[in-house]
Amino acid sequence: MTPSVFVEQVRIDFARKLLEETDVPLKTVAFRCGFSNATQMRMIFSRQLNTTPRTYRDGFRANRT
Repeated sequence: MTPSVFVEQVRIDFARKLLEETDVPLKTVAFRCGFSNATQMRMIFSRQLNTTPRTYRDGFRANRT
């Protein structure tokens, strides 16, 4: 695993945690996780998890209720 892939994975893991546990806007999640913007986070999130951050958050919440 290259250093850049490792950093990307850590950012995605932290984004998932924030999406699951908070209601902060996606732009804020992106910023807190070290992405340059929400679009970059969406692109990487979609590539790694085959879903968007918003869909992930909505799906996670639907499964909790």
